[in-house]
Amino acid sequence: MPTDENVNRPQNQAKMNRPPAEEDLDRLQVTTLQYYLHETNPANGLIRDKTDPAAPCSIAAVGLGLAAIPVLVERGVISREFAPEIALRRLRFFQNSPHSPEPDSTGYKGFYYHFLDMKSGRRIWECELSTIDSAFLFAGMLTCAAYFDADTEEETEVRELADALYRRADWQWALNGGAAISHGRTQITADEPVAIEIMDGEFVDVDAPRQNDRSDK
Repeated sequence: MPTDENVNRPQNQAKMNRPPAEEDLDRLQVTTLQYYLHETNPANGLIRDKTDPAAPCSIAAVGLGLAAIPVLVERGVISREFAPEIALRRLRFFQNSPHSPEPDSTGYKGFYYHFLDMKSGRRIWECELSTIDSAFLFAGMLTCAAYFDADTEEETEVRELADALYRRADWQWALNGGAAISHGRTQITADEPVAIEIMDGEFVDVDAPRQNDRSDK
């Protein structure tokens, strides 16, 4: 670990202040790719939110892990022949995971809860049904769909599942009758799927009357 004395040496200061070299970027990329490989549950493809062994899955991490798969192939870390299966393990999990207003489901209305149990894939910590983290997840799915463009059975399934999961998200529902998409919701019921909206880290009651609501919707 660098000490204050080492950091303050002129040669080290110059190294820290210069633009990153290609070898620095290579090292950062390798470290990042290793994270997504090391922190993945191989049974379902879920990825930990951080390196803490007790940490849950973050759906944003899964999205970033999906986006990393083409990089792994291009860098020669894994073979393209087998890479689609890595993506499919994750896509199939989200396609088949519990999707309902039940409090311990994986998702609802095409969106997914921010944090999931690493083994069961179900919601934990009473976390929010997150539109923004679901968007990271969808972006990773669509990255794989764009990259795996061959006519093989596996790559075709990647494209079909990614498209179906992306299109399943009900963005009109996420508007909650307003002009902008809510960041997330923590309380979901089958007959009235509107309860809590997260705005800038604060909980806001979205059941309160809105000035811009229209009765003719």
